[in-house]
Amino acid sequence: MTPQGFGWDEIGERNERGGSRGTRRSPTREEFSNMLAQCLIHGSKGILWWPYVNPRRYAWAHFQEMGRQCRFMEPWLLHGKDVPGS
Repeated sequence: MTPQGFGWDEIGERNERGGSRGTRRSPTREEFSNMLAQCLIHGSKGILWWPYVNPRRYAWAHFQEMGRQCRFMEPWLLHGKDVPGS
């Protein structure tokens, strides 16, 4: 899966009048986590975030944490084995 890892406002997307599109905001940390959960629930075995441009600082730590969480769950997600400590 390749979930959205950016907001249109981050790439300077403008409306037809040249102003910023107010509704095109960046996803929140909760929305990033939700996209990840949906990928895993639907059986994704690989996830490559689509950042469009370099990841923004506000979300970088959260992407790192989501990676650690996936790594922890890897035995269960990929091989059906018990998660350590469960």
